[in-house]
Amino acid sequence: MYVADKEVIPQTEKAVPIVGKKYGAFKNGNSYYTSAMATVQDLKATVYNGKENVPENIRAGCNGRMFEDSDNLALAVRSFCRRNPQIVFWEEVVNSK
Repeated sequence: MYVADKEVIPQTEKAVPIVGKKYGAFKNGNSYYTSAMATVQDLKATVYNGKENVPENIRAGCNGRMFEDSDNLALAVRSFCRRNPQIVFWEEVVNSK
C-alpha cells in the first residue's frame, strides 16, 4: 500500500490491521489484511479507519490501471498487478465548471 500524495496520507490515531504485525500505524509500504470478497472501497475504509474518513477524490490502482470502488480487490490485483501487487492511492483532481 502506497499513498502518492502527501495531502491524503491517512492520519491514523487508531491502529489498523497490518500483515506481519497485529496492528500498527500507516506508513508507505505496509500490507493490509482484507477478506476474499473485499472491494476497493473496503480497502480504502481499512487504510483510513472507516468509510467516513476516506477523502472524496481518492483513487486506487497499480501499473497505470485505476480501480473502481466497486471492483473486487482480489480480482483487480490478480488481473492488473500481476508481478507488482503494490496498490497506490492518489487524489484525483476534478475540474468543476
